[in-house]
Amino acid sequence: MLAAIRNTFLTGLALVATVYGVGWNQQALRYNGPEKVSQRVRASLTSAIRNQLPLRLTLSDSTIRLGDWQEITVSTSPLAEVELALVYPDGRSDRPPTANGQASANGRWQTKVKLDDWRQLGVFRVLVVARLNNRQSQASASFVLEPLPSDLQPGREKYIYPLVP
Repeated sequence: MLAAIRNTFLTGLALVATVYGVGWNQQALRYNGPEKVSQRVRASLTSAIRNQLPLRLTLSDSTIRLGDWQEITVSTSPLAEVELALVYPDGRSDRPPTANGQASANGRWQTKVKLDDWRQLGVFRVLVVARLNNRQSQASASFVLEPLPSDLQPGREKYIYPLVP
């Protein structure tokens, strides 16, 4: 009799823990699921954070496909030092920064980034810092890396991601 009461109690406890666990999992999916990220996040072509120097960050596209190039253009003061970091969808970034250089005499600096790893699909942030003497400016922009469409046919798109080696 005591064993039956104990087993009934433990079964009820296991059932309550299971219901709680399923509810917690549903809540986690509701707030962190990829379908919610795509609805909440909008890609921004330009955005300035601090302006001690003139600084403008421009991306070639707000959404790119797997295997495409993202062209990044920075306009700032002539001969300013430019440092660019790419923040991946999982939150990691390159150390040292992705690219750096010096703006031209007319204040322009350009670079290209190719993204072809399907594990990196999502929203990327581009962070740029421009420095000249003791002045500094920062800017950021974001873009979305999308997979290839399922109906991709050779000749209809400019790049086909090789699925078979």
